[in-house]
Amino acid sequence: MQRTGLRTWLVGGPARFPGERGRVQGALGALFDRVFMILEDYSVDPELAEPGDLDDVGLQTAVHAAWDAYRHSGTDQSQQ
Repeated sequence: MQRTGLRTWLVGGPARFPGERGRVQGALGALFDRVFMILEDYSVDPELAEPGDLDDVGLQTAVHAAWDAYRHSGTDQSQQ
């Protein structure tokens, strides 16, 4: 599955049923959406990187920041 296809499957995409949205909704859906946006700014091959693309360290930092924001938003149920 392509990266954009996976994103569509998880957090968006065409509805199969009236009123259906993505499979992951709410705060967790927003976290997934943020991580996919971060991945779009990451270049796996440093030789193909464009200005503004994240390197490995930048990717890790951005994903950790997104995860920390999610955890501190009060929506993380894994703390219970």
